[in-house]
Amino acid sequence: MFYIGIESGSDIILKKVTKGATAQTIIKACQKAKNTGYIISCMVILGLGGKTYSKQHIEDTARILNATSPHFVGALTLHLEEGIRDEFLTKFKEPFIPIDDSDALDELEMLIRNIEPNVPVIFRANHGSNAYPIGGTFPDDKAAMLEKISYLRHNPQLGRPVGLRGF
Repeated sequence: MFYIGIESGSDIILKKVTKGATAQTIIKACQKAKNTGYIISCMVILGLGGKTYSKQHIEDTARILNATSPHFVGALTLHLEEGIRDEFLTKFKEPFIPIDDSDALDELEMLIRNIEPNVPVIFRANHGSNAYPIGGTFPDDKAAMLEKISYLRHNPQLGRPVGLRGF
């Protein structure tokens, strides 16, 4: 299995977080691994662009996922703990406004709406960092995942308390 932390599909964000890769190099790496028979598992980070780059981050991330159609996609949510916060903010080089749980649902919804793989993709946003667990397989479960997001948006009390989130 080939695990890759895509993190974001936005070249701007990838540069800000000093990923050391561009969207195109990530796509090439995934395609090369897939063509040699590897099962591909990709991770993305909700909130990595903060509020300022939220839309661009998600749209560009969906583009990478559509270009690579990995077997698995996992979505985590960014939480800046004390040990990394200052370094992250310094590298970001502009004010960073973190997303909240509602914004994370917005990003998750936008990501799910924009993922259009050409093969089935197992999607999970059930990592301990996420307020709300979502999962399914594209394309079959896309509508159900979007319905669950709508339900959770109207029932925010169902979110995992911050103190119980694993980062």
